Amino acid sequence: MMTMPQLDVAFFPSQILWLVITFAALYWYVKHHILPKIDDIVLRRAGVMNSNVSGAEQLQMRIQSLQKQCAEEALYTQTQIEEVHHSMMKDFGEHKQRCLAEIESNFHARQNVQLSDIAKAQKNVDKDMPDAVIGCASTVITKVTGAVPNIDALRACYNGLEVRSDR
Repeated sequence: MMTMPQLDVAFFPSQILWLVITFAALYWYVKHHILPKIDDIVLRRAGVMNSNVSGAEQLQMRIQSLQKQCAEEALYTQTQIEEVHHSMMKDFGEHKQRCLAEIESNFHARQNVQLSDIAKAQKNVDKDMPDAVIGCASTVITKVTGAVPNIDALRACYNGLEVRSDR
């Protein structure tokens, strides 16, 4: 009976020999060619990973340093803003007081000028009043009677009324 040759016990020793030779050659090739390349790749990859981790740690430290510096600058800026605001409010208050004092001073000066002008106008009215009354009376007499009145007589009448009103 004919069986398959690989299952025949007579061929087992040669099959085992070739199996050992093939696996030994394969082992030698993997050990001397493939594993060194894989080892080199793993070492380079580990170096890159370590470099990246180190760089990330340095960046993290730099970020923390910048955040601290930013917080300090923000605090300093806030302090400066508050100082400037306080100074400006103080200056504004002082300027406001000076302006109010100046306005009040100008108001009183103008008030005095206006009171002086009113007094002058009163004197002018008192001085010009007789001529105005006489002129008005002359106009009324002329319109009512159609005749031109005697101004000296009107003046004498006015002066007589003035003397009576002074008493």
